[in-house]
Amino acid sequence: ELSSSEYLSIVDASQTGLDIVTDFTFKMWVKLEQLPSTATTIMGLISKDDASGQRSYHMRISTADKLLVSYLDTAGETSSGSDDAIFVVGDVGNWVHIATSVDISAKTFEIYKNGSLVADTVSQTGTTTIKNGTAPFLIGALTTGLQYLDGVIDETRVHSTILSADWIATEYNNQNSPSTFITGAGLQSSSVSPSVSPSASLSPSASSSASLSPSGSLSPSASSSASLSPSASLSPSASESKSQ
Repeated sequence: ELSSSEYLSIVDASQTGLDIVTDFTFKMWVKLEQLPSTATTIMGLISKDDASGQRSYHMRISTADKLLVSYLDTAGETSSGSDDAIFVVGDVGNWVHIATSVDISAKTFEIYKNGSLVADTVSQTGTTTIKNGTAPFLIGALTTGLQYLDGVIDETRVHSTILSADWIATEYNNQNSPSTFITGAGLQSSSVSPSVSPSASLSPSASSSASLSPSGSLSPSASSSASLSPSASLSPSASESKSQ
């Protein structure tokens, strides 16, 4: 939160699965309170990057409202950004689904908005590896104490693999309108309203990626992906439909 400097942070020693050194996919829902171009500041979404040289990766919104994604190592930085603004005036106050899949050896990026691929341009090609650094993992800021998101975030997911366009589109459609995602004769409807603990407890596992939920707690499963949802100050109820 820009006005109150709120963000989620997990120190490096207290996490498992977020030290990504392979291909990756980041996904989240974002509801902005104002555009970065209006606030005239970069807004961080996901980051494991700090000023001490412990730089691994980050995803942010530029002051031109474009989505920018970078991964870094001592050899340099490889990054890409959406050709056009990923957020526009009509998105302010509404949920927007953002995703990016990155092949680090090929230096290729795929950027998605609301389940659809958008054009991007690779701007730097300095490395094909990612530093396994010791910076904290952040949601809602670019580095500790700097460049906060002005808005809320929900359903943040970090995967240590490349997810297909069909996977990302399916997940968007399912979360955007669960009640209409699957229809058919004779189907029984049901609803799930998971509870969210406000604690900052950490229960790491040997999973290859981490899952963050709206509580700031980390509860990875044995699957290859992890879902992380920030605290109530960053995200709404986990049962909320994202359809407008």
